[in-house]
Amino acid sequence: MLISHKHKLIFIKTHKTSTQTFNNFMREHLGPNDVVTGDPNHGTEINVDKKFDTGLCALDFREKYGNHLPWFMIKEIVGDEIWDEYNKITIERHPKDRMVSLFCFLNPLLTTLGCKLNPEIKYTPEVKKALRQSTPLKECPEQVREYFYDWIQVQLEADTLPLTDHVTYSADAIPLELANYRKAAKKLNIDLFFYDKPSQIMHPFGKQNLCDFPPLKTDRILVPDMNSRNKEHVNFGRYLTLEGQCRFLDYGYYHDGESQQVDHVIDYDNVADNIGVYFKQNNININCNKKLYDNRSKNVHFRKNHDLPNKDWWFETPRGKKILNSLETELKYCKY
Repeated sequence: MLISHKHKLIFIKTHKTSTQTFNNFMREHLGPNDVVTGDPNHGTEINVDKKFDTGLCALDFREKYGNHLPWFMIKEIVGDEIWDEYNKITIERHPKDRMVSLFCFLNPLLTTLGCKLNPEIKYTPEVKKALRQSTPLKECPEQVREYFYDWIQVQLEADTLPLTDHVTYSADAIPLELANYRKAAKKLNIDLFFYDKPSQIMHPFGKQNLCDFPPLKTDRILVPDMNSRNKEHVNFGRYLTLEGQCRFLDYGYYHDGESQQVDHVIDYDNVADNIGVYFKQNNININCNKKLYDNRSKNVHFRKNHDLPNKDWWFETPRGKKILNSLETELKYCKY
């Protein structure tokens, strides 16, 4: 969330759409009373304890809901007068692009981190070195892509939590989401909950376990269970790659399920230039272009740096095309 009194602008953060970069870019253009709920490590948490006329401040919400606050919470904080007067914007990308980005972000053990080896197998030194420098995605691309489809399909089938309910955007939603996901997975006969039962292969890995990952269909590559079986850890019983339905249903941040609640949705493609055009059209005296914007980015060319397949590869199969059509239908409110 960014509230700029100087520019009469409200910015709503969505997921995997460079919103951290936007906050970082805007930092030098803000007034002394402007508010940003961002990352304190990157200097984008500003005036979060500053109270509005409502008696509320961003800090009241940030501690429970994080720095991605949906439109209705922001309206509660700033009050009707500011909400109605200021320009309200967000950034959105095509669901094809955002799903790939979100999947890679939530599944680094599959997409960007080196393979973990099975202690029961004797690898040659050459193979061991090669696997450790590779990823499960590179070694088992078709299998990871099929898991990607399962991951999306279960979320599409699951019942949607209320988009204007505070609980939906908090940690309290986790058990509700998991219940919906388990119900959907059972209906689809898709098994995404591998740690609900003993793994065929399981070796101690610190406080975690190295386990076989069924979608890979191999015992040569194992995956840490992320402490989901460790009763002493906060991750016990959790499935981190499926948590956060509101991240999947990004439009809940700027849409109530019936109508859009922002004045403008900026297209993520050529985002910097699109922001610059929007500023000019609305008499906001800030120059924005790709060079200026990228200089503020922490994740420029993320996929390129990690040697990931392009976004089209993920959906080029017959099943992928059907999944994409379902995504575009379900996320029809996204103004990508």
